[in-house]
Amino acid sequence: TPGSDDANKILYTTTDMATLGTVTGAISLTLDGGTVAQSVYGTGNESPAHGGVTTLVKGGTVVGGDVFGGGNLAQTTGNALLTVENGKATNLFGGGNAAGIDGTATVNMEGGQVRTAIYGGCNSSGAVSGVVNVNVLGGTLGTDADHPINIHGGGYGEATSTGNNVTVNIGQESASAAY
Repeated sequence: TPGSDDANKILYTTTDMATLGTVTGAISLTLDGGTVAQSVYGTGNESPAHGGVTTLVKGGTVVGGDVFGGGNLAQTTGNALLTVENGKATNLFGGGNAAGIDGTATVNMEGGQVRTAIYGGCNSSGAVSGVVNVNVLGGTLGTDADHPINIHGGGYGEATSTGNNVTVNIGQESASAAY
């Protein structure tokens, strides 16, 4: 029965908490300046997202982490689009950190700088069920000519996977390796 135990700070409810924090509907996130000392996620930390996500990096610097099209620990249902027009990041991921994308994952690098790598998939674990697209059309790849980056259509970790076609398009800039 609903009620509370004030002495122990416990709230009793009959409400189903299984979907608490779930985001429903399209998500749009824009980073337009400043310095971020942690990773940037298109969706959330542990809250599942249903409806797709568009993440746009127009400026700023991510110094303490990476930029993800998906979430940290929770699945994203719908397509994930990550576009970098300007700004700096260490790594870009079309998918999530330890979470997948139930849809298409697309990374568009149009400008800015990526210091280490671009991945179409997820980081440590997770699957992208749809098509994966990585489009490198501009920007700076690596920190200098002696430190180029790698571009991967899939994910980073052994527990990552892609379930459909993977396409990597490299336009104006060159890369040290394309897989």
